Amino acid sequence: MTKVRSLVVLEGLEERMVVNYAAMREHDIEVEFAGTMSRQGYAVMDATDDRTVLRRIPGARGGNPFSRRLRRAIDRRIDPDYAFGLRGLVEDVDVVVVNESHLASSAQVAQLRSAGGSFQMVVTQSENIAFNYDNEHRAATRKAAVHAAADLFLARTPRTAEALQLEGVPADRIVVQPFGVDTSRFDRVSPRLDLRQSWKANEGDVVFVYLGRLLPEKGLVPLLSALARARPDTGRARLAMVGSGGAERQLRRAVSALGLDDIVTFTPWVAKEDVPAVLASADVLAMPSLPTPYWEEQLGYVLIEAMAAGLPILSTLSGSMPFVVSDAGLLVEPYDVDALARAIRQLASDSTLRHTLGERGRSRARSDFDLARVGEGLASALRSQLVRST
Repeated sequence: MTKVRSLVVLEGLEERMVVNYAAMREHDIEVEFAGTMSRQGYAVMDATDDRTVLRRIPGARGGNPFSRRLRRAIDRRIDPDYAFGLRGLVEDVDVVVVNESHLASSAQVAQLRSAGGSFQMVVTQSENIAFNYDNEHRAATRKAAVHAAADLFLARTPRTAEALQLEGVPADRIVVQPFGVDTSRFDRVSPRLDLRQSWKANEGDVVFVYLGRLLPEKGLVPLLSALARARPDTGRARLAMVGSGGAERQLRRAVSALGLDDIVTFTPWVAKEDVPAVLASADVLAMPSLPTPYWEEQLGYVLIEAMAAGLPILSTLSGSMPFVVSDAGLLVEPYDVDALARAIRQLASDSTLRHTLGERGRSRARSDFDLARVGEGLASALRSQLVRST
């Protein structure tokens, strides 16, 4: 099978994205990564098993100050986020993959594609709110250029595919392809007694864990209110908030106001290698994210990680979470504190339900969201697009 040469262009290095794209290497897809370094230009990312090394493209900042200013004025047109060095990278590849249609790097690739680039342009998209960013002139201009030039969109969820179609992207240019995680990391991980003790959990207690950024849109204040309402019927329930964020001070005040200091704990960010142990030590993952006019949960990697660990999910019918969780958890309407409290009662009191939901999630994570399956799906989509273009 002929190898396909692909370049993945990212505006920022996010390890989860890199490992998903790199999974295509198991299917005869050559993958190289390029990320912007502000206006200095692009740097190539060499992804290895355990780290990603940046090496700057030779000459990306080259030339004297006057020539750089002149090139900037000519090449970037009106976009201040233009970065040099991309044109040379796309010359010898079959496919260029970009991330999100409103970003400057995506618009740069679209410009090169529209100017006669011989590569196929593929956009992986998470945004699931139609016409988001359209009230921002520069972002809207970038989106229009990308929509006109892109050959294929890889929507990470059906909600994203629907948003793209509402914006005018033809259905035959869209393939739904979720990203995922290495589910093997969560196999046969034992609970840690020290973690449960730090969460004020005794034997027989049911620990709900939230793992992520402490932000208002994550629905943590309603979660605390629901826990307080459910407490008379679920005396063994505990909540561990693992992470950091701007809402932490407010959440601590809410915990005190609700009289939950004895059953709610806060733990700072944990290292990536400790996440499997955190999930193995809990009983339920709680992620009741709330929709806003400009953001809804797009995928939720921690949902997939928790399902891979066999945890049942407590979440909301918001964004793309119903697609990810499916029947592996209890999902309630966002902002409905009473429904959230009922779900807490159910999960805290019914160990059989927790086990059933957890096993469904474990199976779903492995069948739909494992890195091996993602790599196969991404590679198949790229090859199919190349066949269609010939």
